[in-house]
Amino acid sequence: MTVQLIFLGLETASVNTQAAILSKQLGIPHISMIHLFSQFMRDRLCSDLQAILPSDTISPDTEKLAMLEVRLRQSDTRQGWILTDFPQCFTQAQSLHLLLEYMGYSQPQALYLSLTKHDLLERLSADQLAWNQRLLSPVIEYYQELDCLMMVDANTTPSIINEKILDRLQITILA
Repeated sequence: MTVQLIFLGLETASVNTQAAILSKQLGIPHISMIHLFSQFMRDRLCSDLQAILPSDTISPDTEKLAMLEVRLRQSDTRQGWILTDFPQCFTQAQSLHLLLEYMGYSQPQALYLSLTKHDLLERLSADQLAWNQRLLSPVIEYYQELDCLMMVDANTTPSIINEKILDRLQITILA
């Protein structure tokens, strides 16, 4: 079974924690765009990126999509992957959809880890929360329209969140 997941949420630490746990359980890579960007700056993938991008078309989103394309073409993604920290806005979600379609991927499942406003305000400032909601709400709506969004209540412990995710994905992990 190939698992292709996009993890979304307003509180990135929880999202990345859950992605890392599930990645280890399933033996598939967790692709964090934040870490991917750092990796590109450090190693051979920079030359791969330069080969893909014409110099006159570089924009931050174009660079991110090119980095992701290079990463998704690596052999360890054949059994699946979990993407975090991208997309962060509606335009990126549309561009990601087109990239994955171009690469021959089926529509991945988007998994939204929802928290109560109270819990979010304990972790984020009110301004930060408002900004993140303004950007992420259209992304959530986009994946709802594509009928590939799963909501998971993340107002509990990491282990219970993980159980909820596995249940939603209908995946059984044998001990």
